[in-house]
Amino acid sequence: MKKSDNRGFVLTETLVVSTIVVAALVFVFTQFRTVNRGYERTFRYNTVEGMYAVDNLKSYLKWDGLEVLKLLFQEPSYQYIDITACPNVYMMNSNYCKQLIRTLDIKQVVLTRNQMDEVRSFVADDDHFSEEMKLFVGNVSDVKSNGYRLWVEFQDRTFATLRVD
Repeated sequence: MKKSDNRGFVLTETLVVSTIVVAALVFVFTQFRTVNRGYERTFRYNTVEGMYAVDNLKSYLKWDGLEVLKLLFQEPSYQYIDITACPNVYMMNSNYCKQLIRTLDIKQVVLTRNQMDEVRSFVADDDHFSEEMKLFVGNVSDVKSNGYRLWVEFQDRTFATLRVD
């Protein structure tokens, strides 16, 4: 009789231990996934190279075209201005702009106002932006200042943004 009682106990003990081990593995997996997402975000959003590239673009815009772009934002219909194609309407030296965008390996450049709630709302609904760009915009912390912001998506699927005064 004792042998058959032990079999039930061993089975119960095995099930309890297995449940505890599975619960621990699920917990570790979810924690690892969160850490891994943060790691990926760190290496894709606002990288050193990306910030340097956006700063170069910002310096160029201050030299050629930023004042014209700022005037456009005085009309309420302008939520963003895509300057990836370096249109002659905004810039006097568009060839230099095109060469800069090619050299920096930029896929898309957008200038917006600096109010993040407003930017998030129109980016989420606009098909002009890639899904990855929408995620990037959603991850940028709120900024409580006036001014403008450059948003850049690079060909290597990294992103960077800088405030433009």
